[in-house]
Amino acid sequence: MKVQMLVGGQNLKFDIHTELNFDPEHVFDVIGKQPGMLSWWYSLAAMKDQEVNDFTSEMEKRMAEIELEVRSDTALLEAQYGKVTEGVIKAAIQAKDEPSQLKAKLNEMRRDAAILKAMAKGFDSRSALLATAGSAQRAEVEARLRQLVGKAKNS
Repeated sequence: MKVQMLVGGQNLKFDIHTELNFDPEHVFDVIGKQPGMLSWWYSLAAMKDQEVNDFTSEMEKRMAEIELEVRSDTALLEAQYGKVTEGVIKAAIQAKDEPSQLKAKLNEMRRDAAILKAMAKGFDSRSALLATAGSAQRAEVEARLRQLVGKAKNS
């Protein structure tokens, strides 16, 4: 699955499968890079979480401003709907384009944050797989060495 998002003002593009995949023939090379990759993905996830929190604050402020704008024009609301109730005010706010655009952007940012957290957790899981694969390769190498030593002794 190919993903593209903004994190820290930078355009980040990656393929989830490619990032998490590793060549079992080069497991020891991958093991050496694993801590850095794990830190990288957790750092990206933390950055995106901060962006979501900052945007949420900005959105709440802008939504309050929009509400004040709507409430300041009650004469227009009365002309359109008659009696101005809280329901009419809420509907007038929701009828504007900006609130739905802000909510859509927040939802996209939350989705991106969830993907980055999933990537970090994927690298956590990959650590366990790498440990198992490394152990299996080490056991293979030791078995071959024992065979070679045994053959050398018998020669």
